[in-house]
Amino acid sequence: GDGRGGDAVTAGDLALRLDDLRLRHVPDPRLGVWDVTLDEGDAPGITGAVTEPAAIEDLRTLAGEAGIPAELEMLPAAGVDLRGIAHRSLAHLRAEPRHSAELVSQMILGEEALVLRSRGDWLQVQTGDRYVAWVHRASIVGTSARLSGASRSSRWR
Repeated sequence: GDGRGGDAVTAGDLALRLDDLRLRHVPDPRLGVWDVTLDEGDAPGITGAVTEPAAIEDLRTLAGEAGIPAELEMLPAAGVDLRGIAHRSLAHLRAEPRHSAELVSQMILGEEALVLRSRGDWLQVQTGDRYVAWVHRASIVGTSARLSGASRSSRWR
């Protein structure tokens, strides 16, 4: 045996339980973010970002039961309210943060979206109909940014 007793959570168990949590919290990946990874090897842990507050709680509980750390980010970050407005007739929404990725939806001129996070020249946004996708930052302009009370509307432009 490995000396951990009969209640040890195996990597396989963790992977299955993570998938169960994903299905419970973000059953439709078009309507939420579940970017969670089970790190194995020398530094095991659960890392990632999600849009559902209850998912953070459940992931931390699972990590605690497994005796591994959890580094999790809530999207959008607490205290941050970044909104963007499409300033082109059509702003293309992509499945991944690159121009060659699948076109999953579009924002029309004047449509507003909540900015969840940025990656390079791309912003992951959630539109008014809750759709989550990536848009190139040149396609939208910022309207507001509240970072712990500080207004910085040009933070990601």
